[in-house]
Amino acid sequence: MLGPAFDYKTGINLFFEALQDLAAMHDIRKDVRARFDTMAEDLKNLDSEATSMTVPSMGDVRGETKAFLQKADHVAAALFNIAKLFYGDEIGLRWFASLQKLASEKYGDNNGFTKFLNAALPLLQFVRNARNAVEHPDQAQKRQSHRYRASAERRG
Repeated sequence: MLGPAFDYKTGINLFFEALQDLAAMHDIRKDVRARFDTMAEDLKNLDSEATSMTVPSMGDVRGETKAFLQKADHVAAALFNIAKLFYGDEIGLRWFASLQKLASEKYGDNNGFTKFLNAALPLLQFVRNARNAVEHPDQAQKRQSHRYRASAERRG
């Protein structure tokens, strides 16, 4: 038992928020995968001898990437806020890096939780950095997706 002072209600709410965002991420991934598979099949069936052709399109990849990364960041933030229920102000300034440092100091480097955080920290930092890159684009770190329109004239 965590005791009567533990904020169970907030923990449960954070858990369900994270679960909803994970489900939304799964749906986005499933939708993009289905459209990609359809597009790949359409590309296989293109007639290279035709005088004109339409190249398949994926649609709003930029918007879906942004939505996926925002959901991933929300999941990570919810997990961090759950950790804050346990550790309070002992963690916070450097997000999961502060939790990893605390775990290392408190439990040792051979502890299972510390090992998990050591393995998970690069992914959690990647999620935060990727979300920041799409929400606050900086020319030095800008990610781009483009729509291409092919137009070819056949010359004999």
